[in-house]
Amino acid sequence: MDLVTDLKQANSGTPLSTVFPGTSLGQQLKTVAQLIRIRSQQGPGRQVYFVSQGGFDTHGGQAYQQFDMLRQVSQALAAFQLALSEIHAQQQVTSFTMSEFGRTLQPNSGGTDHAWGSHHLVVGAAVKGGLYGQFPDFTLGGKDDATGRGAWIPQFSNQQYGATLGRWFGADTDMLQNQVFKNELVNFPQADLGFMLG
Repeated sequence: MDLVTDLKQANSGTPLSTVFPGTSLGQQLKTVAQLIRIRSQQGPGRQVYFVSQGGFDTHGGQAYQQFDMLRQVSQALAAFQLALSEIHAQQQVTSFTMSEFGRTLQPNSGGTDHAWGSHHLVVGAAVKGGLYGQFPDFTLGGKDDATGRGAWIPQFSNQQYGATLGRWFGADTDMLQNQVFKNELVNFPQADLGFMLG
């Protein structure tokens, strides 16, 4: 119920001058930017916003679908970053992608099948730029292929990725290891992947 009030307040204020794309993802991120702008009136505490874009399950038509979907992600995130600058929040916000699966390197008839490892984007002023990890060996059946069809074996776990973001978000090591990830982080040699400042 509080969110409904916040959304009404966000829509009744001065509109953002940043132009967002008319895509679903663009409009979701526009709403998030409006909510961040009124964050001082919502009281103390950290905020988490979830937006989503479907359509990446490309068993067919991948050549054009993948291009269009990634274009939408690029344009929406670019507008969001501009809006964060407009509302002077670029130092406090980090955006990141998350998916439960990747795609095979080997195509099927016009697309790809479900796989394992994938790449993610982390964007914001608190991010140490660069590529973390290494690109896999693209040889089908090679050392990084779990199935012989190009299902990459991940170099990092979702727990390591989440713990790195969680530490920036303010969680301490004990909380991350014993509460958030329930003793799963101990299974990995590196809990912090190092892509966040501070």
